[in-house]
Amino acid sequence: MPDVQTLDLQSFGVVKDMAPHLLPMEAWSLGENVRISGANIERLGPRSQALQPAHAPYFVQMIRGYSGQIYWVYFSLTGAYCIFAGVETDITRVTGVYTATGPADFNSTLLGGIPIFNTGKDVPQYWPLSDPATTLADLPVWGAGNRAKVFRAFGAYLNAYNISIGATVYPNMVWWAHPTDPGGTPISWDETDPTRDAGKKDLPDTESGVIQDARLLRGNMYIYKERSTWVQRFIGGTFKFSFDTFLETSGILGPRCVCSTGDAKWHFVATQDDVIIHDGNNVIPLLTNRMKRTLFNAIDVTAYRNSFTFNHPLKTEIWFCYPATGSAIPNRALIWNYGTGSSIGALTEADIDFQAAGVGDLESLSGDTWDGESVLTWDGGADDYWDSVDRAQVLVCRPDAIKILALDSSSGSDNDGTPIIGTLQREGLAIIGRRKDNSQINDFDRRKSMRRVWIRASGGPINVRVGMQEVVGGDVTWTDSVSFDPTTQLYADFFISGVALAIEFSSSAAFSVSGYKMDLALGGKF
Repeated sequence: MPDVQTLDLQSFGVVKDMAPHLLPMEAWSLGENVRISGANIERLGPRSQALQPAHAPYFVQMIRGYSGQIYWVYFSLTGAYCIFAGVETDITRVTGVYTATGPADFNSTLLGGIPIFNTGKDVPQYWPLSDPATTLADLPVWGAGNRAKVFRAFGAYLNAYNISIGATVYPNMVWWAHPTDPGGTPISWDETDPTRDAGKKDLPDTESGVIQDARLLRGNMYIYKERSTWVQRFIGGTFKFSFDTFLETSGILGPRCVCSTGDAKWHFVATQDDVIIHDGNNVIPLLTNRMKRTLFNAIDVTAYRNSFTFNHPLKTEIWFCYPATGSAIPNRALIWNYGTGSSIGALTEADIDFQAAGVGDLESLSGDTWDGESVLTWDGGADDYWDSVDRAQVLVCRPDAIKILALDSSSGSDNDGTPIIGTLQREGLAIIGRRKDNSQINDFDRRKSMRRVWIRASGGPINVRVGMQEVVGGDVTWTDSVSFDPTTQLYADFFISGVALAIEFSSSAAFSVSGYKMDLALGGKF
């Protein structure tokens, strides 16, 4: 009677593009609201309110003040606001409200310490002093009638991408200003002035769509169009920048669909038909034979531009958030863990209810004191609190609920009042043993009876059930679930028989699974 056990849960994650009976035992056919954590798979952590905005938030970013203060700036569709020490201040420009239409409009950059914010529909905004007492203002010398879809700092040069000059649109244009001194803003965008180093460049492959986004990687700027990717390099001299095609037929799904890994060595890009990573030289597709067909069949064909990505550095994850068919806003996420040791990482999935994300530090003004004072300053400065700081937190925007939440919050056990149901499922198990090299032996002709499952887990309790298939690829007949408490139990008993078997772990309680072993009895061949 063979004992069949899992060996390593971190290498594969969820695979949906291949039939379950063709997968290694350690791969999963379903993984909802779970993540890879070391060699385990665990339920996602809770989301709870981190900031209390007074307006619907569509964009959020942390800005560090000149004395180290932690400011969180968020935008509604019409205004800008700063939250510091629990107090919200309106920092909307004095010349009028903004005209954004959704989260995909927003982008930002930091030029020599000066935050610059952009909606693509308004004059770009800068924050002169990074202080709640100072409002945002129109970027000087840009031109009141000009617009750009994206702004990015490239060293001392502020770059604008996908330009409108008055009523004329240049969707493939890159425009850079004269280099800026630290703490300043551009003094000229005039490329015809021989005393300035401003310039313009049109990317000529118009059949590849228009510029959607641009991001720095390893000292170069990568410019993403819909069906091509360009690399912009600083070369100095007369021309300042060179522009070359990096990927001729692969671009980006939409704005916000690219981000860096936590070590800043790779770009993660959701393209029009794949998800890839690249380091400026090597390109690695992540979904081949795993999730490519499943994912792109699930994305809504009209609302796909609302998709976005973000890095979750503390969990070595990147989330690709997208609207599933029938939804106008993102409601699903593909989670890629790049910390597994494999070049292609591991995948899981999740339900989401947020539309934008920002990464930064959260300062908790908990009332902890240094020497008996309720609020203590380190060097006499009124803003430099001696207090706890949660590093590299991910804050997400829920404009529908007027909330800004923290992912994997240390408080709470659910998603802002909604239970988190984590589910792991594997169908099509026909393994009857392993060879000396640990490769599995599958037998699709012999009936298998399972009487007991030994489970390595923590947390919970976990609802466990098993299933059977009379034919490979057929419908699964499931047993009733049993409650398994890892603190007091080592195994769960069942009796089921079939050509292929299945197993499921599910719970609204936090849990982690590191492996399982099935006690099998083999019957005759058909």
